[in-house]
Amino acid sequence: ASISPTVAQIHSSQYRNPEALAPGAVLVVGSAQSGCQIAEELQEAGRQVFLSLGSAGRFPMRYRGRDMD
Repeated sequence: ASISPTVAQIHSSQYRNPEALAPGAVLVVGSAQSGCQIAEELQEAGRQVFLSLGSAGRFPMRYRGRDMD
């Protein structure tokens, strides 16, 4: 499916801060580290945020200060 060219899209590597985005609600696709950090920052800045994530479970990489690898 294609997305309308009127909908602004950027990759997380291009994101700088909430003020750099057009006004309005934001859809963050992906719940990895960058996606969650960006969603939190936008929400704390007063933006309406929708976070889209998959159904795959995730395990913590660290527990009580120790690597889980």
